Amino acid sequence: MSEQSRQLRLVISGYYGFGNLGDEAVLAGLLTGIRTLTPGVSVVVLSADPSATSAVYDVEAVDRGSLPQIWHALREADGLLSGGGSLLQDVTSRRSIYYYLSVMAVARICRRPYCLYGQGIGPIQRNWARRMTRFILDGSCGVWVRDEASLRLVTELCARPAVLSLAGDPAFLLPPLVGEEEHTVSGSPRWVIAVRSWQAESVWWPNLVEALGRAAVKTGASLLFLPMHRGFDSELSSRTARRLRKDFGLSAELSEIVSVHQARRLLSDAHLVIGMRLHALIMGAAEGTPGVAISYDPKVEAFASEAGLPWISLQPLHTASGAERLYQMIIAAWQARSDIRSRLRQHAKLRQEAAKEGLEAALRAVGMTS
Repeated sequence: MSEQSRQLRLVISGYYGFGNLGDEAVLAGLLTGIRTLTPGVSVVVLSADPSATSAVYDVEAVDRGSLPQIWHALREADGLLSGGGSLLQDVTSRRSIYYYLSVMAVARICRRPYCLYGQGIGPIQRNWARRMTRFILDGSCGVWVRDEASLRLVTELCARPAVLSLAGDPAFLLPPLVGEEEHTVSGSPRWVIAVRSWQAESVWWPNLVEALGRAAVKTGASLLFLPMHRGFDSELSSRTARRLRKDFGLSAELSEIVSVHQARRLLSDAHLVIGMRLHALIMGAAEGTPGVAISYDPKVEAFASEAGLPWISLQPLHTASGAERLYQMIIAAWQARSDIRSRLRQHAKLRQEAAKEGLEAALRAVGMTS
């Protein structure tokens, strides 16, 4: 086969194959966008579970933990897209930032063009991590970030990225499940809750329970807990549901959802989503579902502010006054749900357009399009 007729190959790196529904939504969105914009490009995904990734997405996948497989994939590829999620940060993990930077370093050694797309970058606290990030980003074909805070950080860190621009989160590349004109949510109030463990949990958790319980009792809502990262979120979700049943007599259950499509359907059918997990809020917003954000990380408050959703950080929830504040936010969001739903649909359309434009530019930068 001649060089001109050879199918182009693109490697995608991210937190894929770990059962995290948020990152799987990012991957699903990326693949949807790539297949729409560059249908002739062959994609190889670096995954923790290559067989599952291959089966779910009908795509070639290799073991993200195997350096020989990563090296071979990049040697055989025409470019690398480091895509989506909070990959370059050293708060939730000290190791992950070095992994993703190392994958891009391998691409650089192999003389393959690479770019970053749809990422939330930072916080990066350690000096060595900041220096390494600067080196890798300055050698990239471009950096497309998902929020203003990431844009500011890259501007501060880097001397000369080829391109630096804002793009929507890749999850917005997934089309809504239901058209706006068809989308009505009826029946008794149903709220989806997405929590995760975090520092000082024993302090803020009782106040979270208090706010959720009071708000659900007042509105007659039933609660369904969605563990976005099963194995990490399940214990706290189950414990919170049990406490709400015991102390408030509520209908509070743990969902058994394991796929992105199921999660999107659940969030589409909900009246309200209350989330610590970013992509529970993003997938809800994409379906027009009103939300209240509980921020453990700047990425959550950045999205909430951008989407016009009310949010509270965990620090105020260390006190009873924080519980009262969250309760009032939930009630206000519930009462304004119709207006919020309409506004979110418009926001989702804008973010989808931004995500598509950014992806098209990123694919062009690594030579996937003319």
